[in-house]
Amino acid sequence: MRTFLDGILSFIGAVSLSDEEFALIEAEDQEYSLEVYNALSDVLDSRESVSTMQEKLEAFFIAKGVEVSENYEAKSNVLIGGGLCD
Repeated sequence: MRTFLDGILSFIGAVSLSDEEFALIEAEDQEYSLEVYNALSDVLDSRESVSTMQEKLEAFFIAKGVEVSENYEAKSNVLIGGGLCD
């Protein structure tokens, strides 16, 4: 299972799963499914706040025929509207 998941991450250009990340994944079947997508999406979400990996993962699963919803929120490190100095 780990090889299957690492293969997906490698294809989209992401780093392989750590032991801790793999231990948290509850997906059991080696198939392209919404369960596997959500598990990998959670891993990517916990790793970083701004990147294109989520979009690449979504596109990969859509290409494999899995209907995924755009349920993740866009994140940004840019503060708009805050005072710069007093």
